[in-house]
Amino acid sequence: MNLTAQSFAEIVASMKGSFSAAGMEKRRASRIEVQSKVHISIFSDGKIVRSLTALSRDLSFTGIGMMSAIPLQCGDVFIIQLPRQNKPPLYLVTKVMFSRAIADSLFTIGGEFERELPNSEAEALFKVDQDQQKRIREAMLV
Repeated sequence: MNLTAQSFAEIVASMKGSFSAAGMEKRRASRIEVQSKVHISIFSDGKIVRSLTALSRDLSFTGIGMMSAIPLQCGDVFIIQLPRQNKPPLYLVTKVMFSRAIADSLFTIGGEFERELPNSEAEALFKVDQDQQKRIREAMLV
């Protein structure tokens, strides 16, 4: 899946990235260096199994490079929430293409966008996740 040029520009502008190209390596699309906190939710068996924040490194029309304190495995699927200026965030189903430890509890992750998740679908998934978190918190307090 490729982002539209308009979505890409909105996301980069919102994340306030600098427009310097990163190395190409095996990449099919040029990358823009952009560091920003991003929210991701690991997705498995039709539900969110864990939510966390990561730090974006670079962004292209086809994927994103990030750093995370949590390791992900090649083939894992996550939903990333990318900000846009003056618009609701864009939710993208993303597949982990590589993951490598770069320091103690620090991992570099490369993800390829698979499809856009409509906001209504994303909001329904996140509501279920929030309800589950609330039940867990309440159970711990009892």
